[in-house]
Amino acid sequence: MQLNVLATQKMLALAHRMKHLEVFIHVSTAYAHCDREVIEEVVYPPPVNYRKLIDTLDWMDDDLVATLTPKLIGERPNTYTYTKALAEYLVLQEAGDLNIAIVRPSIVGASWKEPFPGWIDNFNGPSGIFIAAGKGILRTMRASNDAVADLVPVDVVINATLAAAWFSGSQRVNRPRSLMVYNCTTGGINPFHWGEVENCINMTFKNNPLEQAFRRPNVNLRSNPFTNQYWTTVSHTLPALLFDGYLTLMGHKPR
Repeated sequence: MQLNVLATQKMLALAHRMKHLEVFIHVSTAYAHCDREVIEEVVYPPPVNYRKLIDTLDWMDDDLVATLTPKLIGERPNTYTYTKALAEYLVLQEAGDLNIAIVRPSIVGASWKEPFPGWIDNFNGPSGIFIAAGKGILRTMRASNDAVADLVPVDVVINATLAAAWFSGSQRVNRPRSLMVYNCTTGGINPFHWGEVENCINMTFKNNPLEQAFRRPNVNLRSNPFTNQYWTTVSHTLPALLFDGYLTLMGHKPR
């Protein structure tokens, strides 16, 4: 709530004080409304009033918040998608006279073309998973091989955001009455499945191994939670305990 809702509210308050602001772009996520089968380029009303929720969370302690969270988010998988949906509605309600557009990227990955293919400056999201698999640290992960991995290159997202800002700025006089929303995804036009991701990761790092790899890269995606838990124990927990035991015997601090 602090990062996605209150921070957005403060940014809007700041924007209202800028007398010559041309455009305000809010970056949301394509998964803000993942509880819907079809997600159109509109802002959907949230299940709760965000103002009341802000006031309520202000006096709650962490234990009470943890107890109420599952009931609040409902069918959504986490608080991230829930608060992103609240933030979108907040933007709609508090836009006022601001010229605003919303961009919804899916899973942002390394660049397609700019500044060069494969560029990334952090290990967030899929990049961290790929590196962990390439190093041989990550050997199993729960996912469905048939599910669409809606990865979108970071330069595509940035270009779409710039284009949305330009278009919104060019429509200041005759702009549409409804707030403009842009879904920036790839799954609908160029679907890439998690099974293909698994194959690409293993083949890429076997042919182009990383330096100082912990183990031979061989990640497997498993949809069954029990099977995944078993291999998590065998491939992750036990090797970690053995390695810590070795470090302890050698007089080093366990990791």
